[in-house]
Amino acid sequence: MENWFTVPFQKLIHTKLQVRLVDLLREPATGKGVVGMGAPFRPFPEYELWCADLAFVPQARWDGVDMEGWLRGSPELVIEIQSRSNTAEQSEDKEITCLQGGAEEFWVVYPKLQKIRVAAGGAVRRYGAGDVIPVSVFPGFSLPIAAIFEGI
Repeated sequence: MENWFTVPFQKLIHTKLQVRLVDLLREPATGKGVVGMGAPFRPFPEYELWCADLAFVPQARWDGVDMEGWLRGSPELVIEIQSRSNTAEQSEDKEITCLQGGAEEFWVVYPKLQKIRVAAGGAVRRYGAGDVIPVSVFPGFSLPIAAIFEGI
């Protein structure tokens, strides 16, 4: 017998933020790798398949993924958009696992608060209105919070 469970579809704000972040990160990623939504990966071989709301993977690594498989290890940048179906405990577990699995940065975007929590380099920072996020996977590139939430 198969096990079935229902997962609610994401709200429009979730999708809009995903699209906005892909648009904002596409240019600094050009020539370096791939930015995409719904990126499947296994943080460790013994783990089930996970899916990042948004991810960046360097080109050489992307090109090395088996076309019939999934990315092994975490993407270098993992961005999750907080929703009611994610508990704080789940987000923290995903952050820890992704960082241990090779992610250099792990972001949690809080749509209602218009804030972003970034774990990178062993530190955690929170960004809000007026702040600019230095994106370490793209040296020299920073992303203003206002650009992410503009019109949302």
